[in-house]
Amino acid sequence: MRLFRHRPSPALIVAIVALVAGLAGNAVAASSSDNKQDKKIANKEATKVVKKLAPGLSVKFATTAGTAVSATNADLASHATNASSADTIKNLKRFSISVPDTTATGQDFFVLGPFTLKVICRINNAGVDSVEVKVRGSAHSAMDASTEQADMVAGTDYTWVSQQTNGTTGELNIEGSSSGTQSEGIYAADGSVIATGQTDVGINLGGHVGQCQVWGFLQTM
Repeated sequence: MRLFRHRPSPALIVAIVALVAGLAGNAVAASSSDNKQDKKIANKEATKVVKKLAPGLSVKFATTAGTAVSATNADLASHATNASSADTIKNLKRFSISVPDTTATGQDFFVLGPFTLKVICRINNAGVDSVEVKVRGSAHSAMDASTEQADMVAGTDYTWVSQQTNGTTGELNIEGSSSGTQSEGIYAADGSVIATGQTDVGINLGGHVGQCQVWGFLQTM
């Protein structure tokens, strides 16, 4: 298909070339315009739009807002963890001991702050087996147990838990803290406290005939 019936004249060719050159020149000029000025104009117009819409805008789903919420939650989680750690029992002490006849002298087996626990195990003492846990503390300590002691003497043993068989040596016997620290405690003059816990005793348990057992846990504050 022919675009021209006749060969284009030199003048027409020159005109077409000039038109193409002009368009190209305009494109180059546009691409090389002052970008800074364009940005200023665009920012100015954008600012006008934002100010106009500002009363109705919401940042509920904004990226920065979401980050802030996440940071807040993380901070709260951190504080919750710290609070939980602060509430954790830090000075919980466990003990478990099995001893043969100690006679009345007894045997120290546990030290907690200013307090010392002693076990006295008597086997076949006039036909009876018995176990006793005693505690001693610093001067002017106070104890609430089977017998209350409002002003303990330093170095003196006071009964904490005791149990004996029913008149037959070798008989099995167990006692679960009837006068231990379920609700009782000891307070020392320096502020040390045995606040909660449990002290259990047994005699001839678990095949350990002729022995006394003591186990449990205590907490200081």
